[in-house]
Amino acid sequence: MKLNFFNQNKTKIIINTQPRSGTRFLRNELLKNLKIKDTEILATSGIELFEKPYNEYKQINILRDPKDSIVSWCAQTRFFNKTDDKEIFSDKDIKNYKDIRLNRSNVLHCINLFENFYEYLIKNQNNLFFIDFNQLIETPNVIVDKISKEYNLEFKTQKLNNSILFDSFSTSFLKTSKNIQQYQIVKKDIEKYEEKVEKLYQTYIDLKTKVLIKE
Repeated sequence: MKLNFFNQNKTKIIINTQPRSGTRFLRNELLKNLKIKDTEILATSGIELFEKPYNEYKQINILRDPKDSIVSWCAQTRFFNKTDDKEIFSDKDIKNYKDIRLNRSNVLHCINLFENFYEYLIKNQNNLFFIDFNQLIETPNVIVDKISKEYNLEFKTQKLNNSILFDSFSTSFLKTSKNIQQYQIVKKDIEKYEEKVEKLYQTYIDLKTKVLIKE
């Protein structure tokens, strides 16, 4: 599968990370501070990025507590689709993008997707720059400085003030999902899968030993 927004000649940075883990925040910081264009950053979440030609790039992955990411992702999906936890569609039953979105309102489905993605992170960890989500939020300037050195990118002489971080109904994105009713509901729902979430958390802890900037 080739992503239609990937340009092998222009792409400089690939941010390939789990949903609701700070991708837009990092992209915003890079665009504000570094001499790089929006079209030169590929920011998405996909296991296909671990295959050619994408795996020829050193990619960035942001590590966030998987439970927090899953709850946020599932709650956001329910908010925009105005739906509660639904039965998971099988692959053969998925007819359109709406079905895919509805799947993401199901906690177990989101957990399964994270498990699959984490397997690829483990297999491809030597081709990834890992960034700690909390470090990114608390000290973005330190993270940006490190990325600028790793990718040999210069800083802008004047930092931009515009931001791509805002709630958007057109792209089904919330800057934070903690303020919506669905967030607390999903927090209760995920307790049923404590064992699966704990395994994800242990993988997350193991991968955190490889972050670019040590605490």
